[in-house]
Amino acid sequence: MIFFTLLFSWSVFAGEPDNFSARLDRGAVVANKDISFVVNTVLERAIFEANRRNLRSTTGISAPCNKEKLNEILDEELDQNFPAVNHYLNLSVPYAGPISVGETPYRGDGVYKRKSFVASAKVKSDGETYYVGIDKVDHMFSQGSLYWRLVEKDANLPDAKIKKALELGMKQEQGPWGLKSFGVKSYADLAANYHGLFFWRDLLNGPTPMIVCRHGQYYLQRKFEIENYLSPAMDETINCNSYKSEEILQAIKRVTDARRVSCPVSAAICTKLKAKYPPEVAKMILHPICLGTGTSQVEEMLDITTRDLLDGASALLSGDENLFNLMFPPEEIMRANQQRNRRNNQRPAVGAQ
Repeated sequence: MIFFTLLFSWSVFAGEPDNFSARLDRGAVVANKDISFVVNTVLERAIFEANRRNLRSTTGISAPCNKEKLNEILDEELDQNFPAVNHYLNLSVPYAGPISVGETPYRGDGVYKRKSFVASAKVKSDGETYYVGIDKVDHMFSQGSLYWRLVEKDANLPDAKIKKALELGMKQEQGPWGLKSFGVKSYADLAANYHGLFFWRDLLNGPTPMIVCRHGQYYLQRKFEIENYLSPAMDETINCNSYKSEEILQAIKRVTDARRVSCPVSAAICTKLKAKYPPEVAKMILHPICLGTGTSQVEEMLDITTRDLLDGASALLSGDENLFNLMFPPEEIMRANQQRNRRNNQRPAVGAQ
């Protein structure tokens, strides 16, 4: 049940920010401290609740720390559908740019016909100031949690298991939660998912975990700092989107061309991002334009279903990578089969006049 909630929680918060308009907000303030404060407050509340539930009612003495119980509470606060952290982020984080689609120059055109609007925030990390949709923080928590499970909560983060998690994320964006339904494939979302994996690793594991157990009680020994998990790759004006049609792309370009801007707004930052990530990761989370391997922002969707994604993720969670590979062969094979099926469907039935 937790796994199904994990997958569907992503679709609940599917939204599209307008990072181009956010860049025009001269009054925007850097929101790092505000985001970090919200997350630390939620973590401290989760720790308090875990310790309270762990207290033996008869003696008033704490039982040994129960990691499973703490993880359940962290899921409730950070990861389940409509988690508490999303509510507090929307209340407390200073926005940059429009706060509704009516304030954007698109006014329901392009991707906003299909996707809800999410506000943006001005942030800093890696020596850069940039803009991210608030949904990227949700991606870190919700999809990052799924990725953490897909690597079997191995704090060493094995490359082979990370690769499979990234492949599943890519299929989500190419299929029913991206190009197939909303018409947009967000590489910035994929980058946020990837960075969320490190957040979940660092909560209770890693060289300096945020949460530790001492004498039967959990403590927040290291505060969360959002800049440790942010990247300019989460800014959709740097790490460009792809769209399923030229029509949607042109709706975006009519606005950006009038403003004399284009994606990426900084080729120099793209160069830094290429050097930041391992090559196998970069090709899964950076747009080909930012990566320097392509020029188009129009991509063909993959005709896969939510059921396919659930089955594929279940295969990975059960350790059956062979089944996952059978379900999701190399992309060129999937696309060739997809085109062949279309041709077959267009042929007249035998005996038809």
